[in-house]
Amino acid sequence: MTLPRLNALNRYWKLHPPVHLLVAQYLDYKAPASAAPERQDEAMAELMASMPIQADAPKLDTSAWDSFLKERDHG
Repeated sequence: MTLPRLNALNRYWKLHPPVHLLVAQYLDYKAPASAAPERQDEAMAELMASMPIQADAPKLDTSAWDSFLKERDHG
C-alpha cells in the first residue's frame, strides 16, 4: 500500500464509511478491554521477541519479480 493509495482510501472512507463501523457506532458498541489494540500490539511484540532469529536463512529467489519490474519499466 502506497501513501497516495492510503490517502485516497481514507478520503473515500470519510464519504462512505465501512458498514461495520456505522453499525457499531449506531449500536454504541465498545470493544471489550481485552481486545484493545495496545494489548494486541504488546502481545505481538512479545511473540516476535520470543522467535529465534535464523542468521543463516537462505536468500530468497526474487528473479521472477526482478524480471517483472524490468519488463514493466522498459515495456
